[in-house]
Amino acid sequence: MLDHQRRTGAHTIVFEPTIIGGSSKDGATRKYNLFYVFLLLGFCNKLPFLAAPDNRLDIVPVDWVGEVIAAFMTQSRFLFGVVRLAAGEKSITNRQFHDAARHFYTSRCPRRRFRTIRFLPEVVFRALFFSQVVAVKLVFMLTRRQSLGKRARGLATLANYLPFMTGRKRFANARSEALIAEYTDCPPAPVLLEHCENRVLRDDNDSKGYFLTLLDDTLRTRFGGLLDRFDPPSRP
Repeated sequence: MLDHQRRTGAHTIVFEPTIIGGSSKDGATRKYNLFYVFLLLGFCNKLPFLAAPDNRLDIVPVDWVGEVIAAFMTQSRFLFGVVRLAAGEKSITNRQFHDAARHFYTSRCPRRRFRTIRFLPEVVFRALFFSQVVAVKLVFMLTRRQSLGKRARGLATLANYLPFMTGRKRFANARSEALIAEYTDCPPAPVLLEHCENRVLRDDNDSKGYFLTLLDDTLRTRFGGLLDRFDPPSRP
């Protein structure tokens, strides 16, 4: 496509956002999918194990993505190319993500235990997970229990998200960061950085932090209404 643009002189910009999370202002999002599913399962103590603790979660907020796209579309100096909207090297790992979420939820909901998820070798993890999927489907076929049918559908949905949590992609975005700085007035993406003293991830440019904003939203909205009830959060 870029070769075609160079030959024809077309003025086209291709934007490649990575995983888009909730707003950096209030954490709001339309759908609680992808990493929210893993937060919810951990909060409900239904996720006993996971793989790839060093896999990086490249998450950027939806409002920042919109601001960058709007900034590029309102000026004509940048003629064509690809802009990757990502956190890149500043993204966090599965283990950091889990540890910070567990610390946050246990400190604000002390009556609800947030299970410590065990990180297993990927081969072992996949074998355990898919054997569980097969077992649940088999028992459902034999018994036709509606609860097992619901669980089987949930596991099938979760399987679609596994590549996101167990893959080992890291998006290179240094050139795109330079283009954003040159052609727009937008700041770098709010990212999920580690604050080692209290094991809570927070953004250096925001006193509250993008990750804390997302987690606040999950409690305030009960994961977008996916939970009927849970212990109200205590004051930090």
